[in-house]
Amino acid sequence: MNTADIKAAPAAVSTRTVWARGAVAALVAAVVNVIVAIAATAVFNLDSRFIGLKPVAVIAATLITMLVGTGVFLLIRRFAARPERIFAIIASVVAVLSVASPLSLLGASQATQPGVSDTAALCLIPLHLIPAVVLLAALTRRKA
Repeated sequence: MNTADIKAAPAAVSTRTVWARGAVAALVAAVVNVIVAIAATAVFNLDSRFIGLKPVAVIAATLITMLVGTGVFLLIRRFAARPERIFAIIASVVAVLSVASPLSLLGASQATQPGVSDTAALCLIPLHLIPAVVLLAALTRRKA
């Protein structure tokens, strides 16, 4: 590697910038998820008792997920030579695995989950995938 290569290398993104990107991504994902949840409830005339699609629950789950995801990215970044690639793989796997949770509600009874229906359970799937896409877009880009 010569001096020209070193000058051409992109500057490392600061931890503060990563947290800022994660925060913005969290807000974007939370807003999108709430819109999707409200629209799904209205379009499919879902039972309002189903907690999984209530705005407060959607916001809380989205923000917590995004905070944890940002922390995981920072941890990977400390130890990996190619953190963006490793994070993309891990985040994608976790997002796909997280779909098991809504699928587990298929056929659930009203006694255990008030307001649940197969349609409501299926409407949770995009709420699991949207944060992953938003966080990946926010954290794995190279430009500051």
